Parts: sequence; structure tokens; C-alpha cells
Amino acid sequence: MARYTVNNNPNIANTNGTILLTISQPFNNYIARKLAFGADDYLYIASGNGDDPGNRAQNTNTLLGKILSIDVSGATYSNPSDNPYISWGD
Repeated sequence: MARYTVNNNPNIANTNGTILLTISQPFNNYIARKLAFGADDYLYIASGNGDDPGNRAQNTNTLLGKILSIDVSGATYSNPSDNPYISWGD
């Protein structure tokens, strides 16, 4: 996931983005199905599940197969402070 900015025209993004989050994927069927901003201004990411024989969606130590909520309002992303699973992740 990368952040892109705009200059004078808000409808045209700059071509150089800043990588905010990378999730390693063991199979090519882990495809993020949805990115959306919520009413709380957090970015929600469906990280995908696929047909994984390793059952990573059930593993709390990986970001695969989850709905992630992140705060992208700063220079880098952060976990929302009210996230009950803040200690999970890669």
C-alpha cells in the first residue's frame, strides 16, 4: 500500500508514492478485495484469504486474511489506539 499526493490539480496524483505497508504473501491468491475509508477516517483493508493450506487467516501473528484498520493521517501509518488487537501483526 502506498500514499500518493497531489499538486495544483487535486484530480491528478503525483507519480511517486510513499510505501506505507507491505504484506508478504505466500500464494498469488491473497488479493486485497477492498480498500475503503470509514466514518472514523481510518483506512480499512481486506487483506484477502485465498485457498491457504497454512490457515493464515486463523493465525493472529499474520496480517493475511484480516480486516485491517489503520490511521493514515500522519507521515506514516499507525494502528488506531482503540484497536483491541494492536499487538497482533507481522
